[in-house]
Amino acid sequence: MGNVEVKQGDLGQALESYRAALDIRQRLAKFEPNNLNWQWGLSVAYSKIGDVQLKQSNLTEALGFYRMALEVHQRLTRADPRNANWQHDLASVFAKLASVYLAQHDTPNARETLSAGYKIMSTLVDLSPDNAQWKDDLEDLNRKLTAEGP
Repeated sequence: MGNVEVKQGDLGQALESYRAALDIRQRLAKFEPNNLNWQWGLSVAYSKIGDVQLKQSNLTEALGFYRMALEVHQRLTRADPRNANWQHDLASVFAKLASVYLAQHDTPNARETLSAGYKIMSTLVDLSPDNAQWKDDLEDLNRKLTAEGP
């Protein structure tokens, strides 16, 4: 529901829907902490809430939720480093964190997180050069890095 509500521009309702989903996913992840799919769902819920918070210019809250998503994604990629989708998700969270840092005019942290995401995406594109989405994501990270300078 939250995705539809975001598309309709109802960010307040989307936030409520995402928080309800987060509550369920937290309970599932706590009930079975070794279930990596439930952990992944938890990270998605954190990221979705961060997205809405960013759209609402609640930068501190967005940063907090993105950091929680990052923590879960890092655990997932350590548990299964060969899972390219989780690697991609990790790179996406780095890009989202960079968006908050840029909005806060925190260029050093923005550059660091963009570089981390770029490194992951570059590796993924090397492994799967025909994946158009990954190539687009890599180009987007490169544009943002170039705009930030050395």
